[in-house]
Amino acid sequence: MAKRAFVVGINDYRNWHSVGFGDLGFCRSDATAFAEQILRDGRLFSEDNITVCEDHEATRAGILAGIQRMLDASDVGDVACFYFAGHGDRNPVRGSPIRWAEAIVPYDGAAMISDAEINRMVGALEINRVNFTIVLDSCHSGGVFDPALPGTTVRTGRWPAEKCDRMVETCRGISPMVCTPEPATFVGNVANVARSAAQHLVMQIVSSFDFSDQAKATLISACEYDETAKEHASLSHGYFTSAMLDTVNQSNFIMSYNDFHQAVGRAVQGYVTRFGSSRQTPQLRGRPVRHGEDFLAEWTFSI
Repeated sequence: MAKRAFVVGINDYRNWHSVGFGDLGFCRSDATAFAEQILRDGRLFSEDNITVCEDHEATRAGILAGIQRMLDASDVGDVACFYFAGHGDRNPVRGSPIRWAEAIVPYDGAAMISDAEINRMVGALEINRVNFTIVLDSCHSGGVFDPALPGTTVRTGRWPAEKCDRMVETCRGISPMVCTPEPATFVGNVANVARSAAQHLVMQIVSSFDFSDQAKATLISACEYDETAKEHASLSHGYFTSAMLDTVNQSNFIMSYNDFHQAVGRAVQGYVTRFGSSRQTPQLRGRPVRHGEDFLAEWTFSI
């Protein structure tokens, strides 16, 4: 059994300034801390099996190639982890009039990387073959912004009005990055999408759609569909990654995905209260039967 990880952190978004994505301050420090303190020191990943990709190296092609290499090298019983700290977004799914997809924003301005593209790479994997975990310290709630809070930055771009309007008019489901062959099953996981009086996107989230028995990846993400992922100068990290560091340090690095998710959520709430931010609620999605297994550990049974 081997453990491999591909870790991405992007602060430099110069190629996306014109479309509303500003530079970030602490995604590179997030990536370094996740690689060294959680993967290497905590979950016993060999340093040789951890690849860190930052800023100008984290192009669209570079990110996709890094994930593919990690998955190609993985065999039955192995652990594979893709971590991303940077801007997130959400876009309409081509060919679907009602479904939108989560996306991450690479360094270069070529195009975003959607869940559908990662899904295609994982398509050949059997559900029980590799413990593939995706960790996203980014947000997908374009159009939602906090008031200007000292030291706080959000990890999403400012959407133009026409994109917000299009989502209100068309979105009936959002596909999370859980690598399922049936993404249409997520239609219905959001409802009543609207723009608030403050011009923020708001929606009703139907939590019963969070999971899929066909998911080939477990997703741990920084926030809910209508929230922002935040970073703060006093932490030198994003709330989510800082909370993960707090959690593994207090748990001797051994806890289930469910317990890890709950502990991280409590720690993030502490930062929300401390800094007076709007809500941020980390999410756990994927195949429910796997969530009782230990975080980033070899599976103990195969179903």
